[in-house]
Amino acid sequence: RRTRSAEDLAALHASIVELDAQTRGLSADERLRLRQLCPLLVDGRCSVYYVRPLTCRGYTSNDAGRCRSKVEAPDQPVHIEADPIRYFFAQGVLNGIDDGLATHGLEGGLVELIAALRIALDDPNPLKCWLKGERLFAGAQVEFLP
Repeated sequence: RRTRSAEDLAALHASIVELDAQTRGLSADERLRLRQLCPLLVDGRCSVYYVRPLTCRGYTSNDAGRCRSKVEAPDQPVHIEADPIRYFFAQGVLNGIDDGLATHGLEGGLVELIAALRIALDDPNPLKCWLKGERLFAGAQVEFLP
């Protein structure tokens, strides 16, 4: 909200609402088969790179070609190898954050990005609600699958 114009934010919100309607309730594999790109990509680059989610930071492929192949042919067996050290530490940080949030009675857990973005953009002050202990992202939570 601080880095986008009102018009750009409205367009992003509309795009996220539409994408969420298409993907809600689908598994990760089913979402991949839709071949939808992340709505935060602008001109092929992450528009929130410096504040991107920890999951995005922790699961980094070393081969853009394999990622492209998986998006272009999601039913084909393409093994995408992530940096195991980065992934290991990101998972440890995520677990620590979840433990800390639970200790303080705040909602944590893994969320589906599109659904969580829609929820956050639908609410004029999501941080205030979340800090009051509301389960703001319950509708976006997903189970962790290793």
